[in-house]
Amino acid sequence: MPTNNYKPRYDDTRVGYFTTQTNDMTTIDRVNYRDFINRWNLVKKDLSKDLSEPEEPIVWWIENTTPYELRDIIKDGVEAWNIAFEKAGFRNAIQVKIQSDTANWGAGDIRYNVLRWTSSPSPPWGGYGPSFVNPRTGQILGADIMLEWSYITRRIFEDNLFNNSEDNLEHHYCTAAEHQQIETSFGIDYIKIFDLGSEMEKELIKQSLYRLVLHEVGHTLGLNHNFKGSTLLTTDELNNKEIVDKKGVCNSVMEYPAINITRRSEDQGLFFDVKPGLYDIWAIEFGYSQYASKEVEKESLDKILSRSTEKELAFANDALDMRYPGKGTDPNAMIYDLSSNPIDHSLQRIEMIIKILGQLKEKYTKNNDTYQELYNSYRTLVYSYFNALEIVSRQIGGVHIDLSHTDQNTEVKPFESVDLEKQLKAMQVISEYGFSNKVVLQEDIFPFLQSQRRGFSVSKDPTIHQRILTYQNRLLSHLLNPKVLLRITNSELYGNEYKLTNYMIDLRNAIFKDDMNSNISTVRQNLQVTYIKKLISMINEKSPFHNIAQSSAYYNIKWLENNINMNTGDLSSRQHKQYIIYLLDSIDD
Repeated sequence: MPTNNYKPRYDDTRVGYFTTQTNDMTTIDRVNYRDFINRWNLVKKDLSKDLSEPEEPIVWWIENTTPYELRDIIKDGVEAWNIAFEKAGFRNAIQVKIQSDTANWGAGDIRYNVLRWTSSPSPPWGGYGPSFVNPRTGQILGADIMLEWSYITRRIFEDNLFNNSEDNLEHHYCTAAEHQQIETSFGIDYIKIFDLGSEMEKELIKQSLYRLVLHEVGHTLGLNHNFKGSTLLTTDELNNKEIVDKKGVCNSVMEYPAINITRRSEDQGLFFDVKPGLYDIWAIEFGYSQYASKEVEKESLDKILSRSTEKELAFANDALDMRYPGKGTDPNAMIYDLSSNPIDHSLQRIEMIIKILGQLKEKYTKNNDTYQELYNSYRTLVYSYFNALEIVSRQIGGVHIDLSHTDQNTEVKPFESVDLEKQLKAMQVISEYGFSNKVVLQEDIFPFLQSQRRGFSVSKDPTIHQRILTYQNRLLSHLLNPKVLLRITNSELYGNEYKLTNYMIDLRNAIFKDDMNSNISTVRQNLQVTYIKKLISMINEKSPFHNIAQSSAYYNIKWLENNINMNTGDLSSRQHKQYIIYLLDSIDD
């Protein structure tokens, strides 16, 4: 371990750094946490100057295997962090060099911080930024960033879209590259479908790689994720090129945001951020500013942290996000989202996806030998469609979390429920776009969703029903999650006006009301059976659901049992209803 005059800095809950956790075992205080943030040992050459060169900058080396045409983008992305370090008092804190072809050291040499370039047939990531620290102080001693060629190629693996691969990931794990790759694919489809030109496509790829580098470098500087970064602008502001180009898309490059695509192509500004956001600059100022004395340090850091209540500095890391069903509570701490009004933005995104799907077959069958590109684009767009609905679903039973400290005297409470109007709108959107027959997106494409035969691989049936049900089931897994239903009940005691009893009836109506006495499509039949089975499981003796949720589930089961008419609809619908009644009757067996 190094012997130097490095001075640890204590962690603060309002700003997101990776930490070296320590406890003070000599105090009788109930809270004895003394966690250090992880950061580099940056020291000013001249402490008397507001802006000084560091004694030793953070030096990154671009591996000599990196394609020449990408080196400048990567270099600029890394050095863009100097914008943030200037706020902390450092000029040229980060420098980038290129490993020579005759270098006598390898990329695995821990004496060098290397931006490594790989090209793998089945890569586990598209970008990743690990670092290692002194466990006694939190000083970062070295780091690497892995960049993968597959990120540029838009190769997206089926399992990543079809399975819940992110559920219960460890909080240090970063999937930014995977998320951004899907978003970039969406953007390229948008550009191709509306014939916006190859230059715009090149610019999108450039911004995408630029932002990935910014994100991974941020991790190596000590920053963890900020999943409230996407709430910087309203949906209308995101559709304003001047505002976006001036303020950026998000308050932090440590987000997993949706790509910024405007309603009208002529209003298109940035797709992704290309420099650190307002939160990032503030976080670096907190973590890296240097002071002449402990007294000045405390006073200055308190002043910096007092700004945490500003909207532009909103923060929530992986501990708070709602990325998978039942996780988290605050709908502003979500992935793949964008805008401070996520319901409106999700609707804009859904409408754009529907427009793109309407022209997808014509565009991707005109000059292609096989249907593989059509197949790839269709499945990523459908994934994005349902992901927009997942973002909407988090409003229901959502509770906003504020991390400000008591001495900041903010009027915002630590826990505040999402207002009733937003929750009702969320339910309406899910009912219309997630549970109705609108989910059968662009039927004319179905016969053409053929993956390319390669060797002895078989071109499979596109399994439309299974795909739709998988995504609908994921929605239901959140909407009927025991943690969500318990939170709805508990939050009624501190402001939630969407009563559990009313919510459960609204959910039942969204799934059954429109076709109670008419023909029921096979897609809706799938959904209704899945919903019924979930309700039945809720009232099981070993159910994890609380009493009030079980009572509500039983009420809706009995309502359906008493109101389903097995004599209406076509033969398929009547058979389906008979099966529903069979399932409901089996409860009494």
